Amino acid sequence: MAGRAISAIFIIGGVLTCTLSASLGDSGAMVVAIMFGVGAVAVLAGLILWRLPWQRWSRRASLWTLVPAMLLTSLGNWAEPDPWLASIFSFLLAVWVGTSQRRGTTLLLGPVFAVTYWAPLALAPHAPGLENSVFYVTATCVLAGESVAWLTSRLHGVQRRLREHDERRFQALLAASSDATLVIGPDGRFGYVSPSVARLLRAPLEEIQALSAAEVVARHVRAEDAAMLQERLRYLLDDPGTEVTVRFQVRADEGWRDVEGIARNLCDDADVRGVLVTLRDVSERTDLERALTEQAFTDQLTGLPNRALLQDRTEQVLRAADRTGEPAALLLIDLDRFKEVNDTLGHHNGDLLLQQVARRLTGVLRGSDTVARLGGDEFAVLLPTVGGVEDALAVSAKIADALDTPFLLEGLSLEVDGSVGVAVYPDHADDSSQLLQRADVAMYAAKTGHLRQVAYDPRLDQHNPHRLGLLGQLRRAITGGELVVFYQPKADASSGAILGAEALVRWQHPEHGLLAPNEFIPLAETTGLIRQLTSYVLATALRDCRAWRDAGHDVSVAVNVSARCLLDLELPVEIQRLTEEHEVPTDRLIVEITESVIMSDPNRALEVLNRLHALGVRLAIDDFGTGYSSLAYLKNLPVQELKVDRSFVTHMRERESELAIVRSTVDLGHNLGMHVVAEGVEDAATWQELSALGCDEIQGYFLGRPMPAGDVIGWLGSHRALSSAQS
Repeated sequence: MAGRAISAIFIIGGVLTCTLSASLGDSGAMVVAIMFGVGAVAVLAGLILWRLPWQRWSRRASLWTLVPAMLLTSLGNWAEPDPWLASIFSFLLAVWVGTSQRRGTTLLLGPVFAVTYWAPLALAPHAPGLENSVFYVTATCVLAGESVAWLTSRLHGVQRRLREHDERRFQALLAASSDATLVIGPDGRFGYVSPSVARLLRAPLEEIQALSAAEVVARHVRAEDAAMLQERLRYLLDDPGTEVTVRFQVRADEGWRDVEGIARNLCDDADVRGVLVTLRDVSERTDLERALTEQAFTDQLTGLPNRALLQDRTEQVLRAADRTGEPAALLLIDLDRFKEVNDTLGHHNGDLLLQQVARRLTGVLRGSDTVARLGGDEFAVLLPTVGGVEDALAVSAKIADALDTPFLLEGLSLEVDGSVGVAVYPDHADDSSQLLQRADVAMYAAKTGHLRQVAYDPRLDQHNPHRLGLLGQLRRAITGGELVVFYQPKADASSGAILGAEALVRWQHPEHGLLAPNEFIPLAETTGLIRQLTSYVLATALRDCRAWRDAGHDVSVAVNVSARCLLDLELPVEIQRLTEEHEVPTDRLIVEITESVIMSDPNRALEVLNRLHALGVRLAIDDFGTGYSSLAYLKNLPVQELKVDRSFVTHMRERESELAIVRSTVDLGHNLGMHVVAEGVEDAATWQELSALGCDEIQGYFLGRPMPAGDVIGWLGSHRALSSAQS
């Protein structure tokens, strides 16, 4: 249609040119003809440049369009003075127009040529030859208009083919995509369904297209999810521009598969009306998420919930108890003689025993109760509803009876009893942390009293008000800067030269003043804050050690590490990070552990100690002689120091037995290639005797009391090395 309109414009322009030329004469006609011809060519060129997609335009089409036009125009320019050649030009023009199947234009040529030839003769007899010029101009206009019309039709064809090509490519991409796409119209029927939908729903595409969205949901979606999807669909159809994400399950060959859908209302789009839905099979991702969740909240050995999941469930149970008014209870169970099984039959059989205990506990409890393993040989039972303390004790007795039956391991019948501590909410605690702590107090009372079960009683916790108050404030103390680190120096036993200092944490409580470690370290152990506390002490000690080195004192710093931290495989990683952060050589850090800490889980402890040793960290056994350890195992530890406990050093000069222990410890340490440090040195005579025994280092009040970090540099600067003989 555009080509026809342009052709008509050019033809009308040619006729008007003829009329105007008749009144202007020959010279004027030539000027008008030339101007119109130039304008026609310019317009034609502009249209071609504007409309033609050059990157996809066929060269053959351009030649068949432009070459005839240029040829006939050239012939016209040459033929214009000669009427015979003009006749030939008109013949060629008629042939070209006729063969291009422009029937309307062919029929129009006769009248147009007659008017353009006879009009100048009738209107301007004084201008001979004008008819040829006017004829040429009109013919050129017809040619230009028809060329544009032909080009426009070709361009429309090219654009149509491009659209068809893009649509086929889009359809191919949707078919190959793993995501299923569909459009649901306002009437609830499908406006478009990609082939991926058929693969996802395991149904023929034609069958899906013939159904409504509600029918597809009813047939293929799990019943529990179908109502939700129907409601979301109605909501989307009524609210343009809304987007929702849902998860549901669709029927699979065997069972169900998880699908995630993203739906958006497109009713505000003029081109697409309806709800656009993209579906994706997320079964593998859901399985991975489920596996990660199980790993994070499940004890890998027994398959029971771990401490983190127990904490979460306890908080949920307590919230439910607040709503219903029914009490809940927490039971802590510690196995007796489990360490003997581990040491005698090995860790493999110890693990088998823990698995059998887990099965027995779950077998005697309700499905609504939670059995968890907190670590080691410690289990917990959460009772979401109980009648009170008596009911909780009845369940506790049932558990104890189940543990009384001997366990079979490697053909051996083993008796492994358990000590059970009971705490009831809200009778004994106000929150989950307090409930766990008080169940722990009761369990400890049962274990120390050799009883099967004990319910919490305030009298069991001798420091109850003070201890509970500290329990709630300890986390704030760690993060709020209330913990301070003091340092007690260590010196060479022979020369008196200061070799280092031991970091001793204190709590500067705003109400109770400076608290010693024994008042809050057990709380940190019970609540799990010990790791955070140890990290704080390590970072502070290394920072202060860096300050000493900057002041010219190349001394070491020692930090005590608890059992929970030593058995944490992340401890070496954290220590490496902190030493690099504070630029302290790893051999200037001494990690002190006790015998009991090592023997609580020797294999795990050995792994962590070997990692620390590989970093270059020095290791020391603190309070040596107060615990039980195997010398055969001790010699395999990568330990550089033995610290003789102060209980032996303080009375070694009055009691021969203590002196013998100190002498034996010094000899043992040296035979094992270790450095021996004596704690509790409070006078010069004890220092001299330790030096005579060959002790390597001393530590105690005689050398220096624990002091704040700000006093250490001044003390180091003013201290003169004293030998034991001069003291």
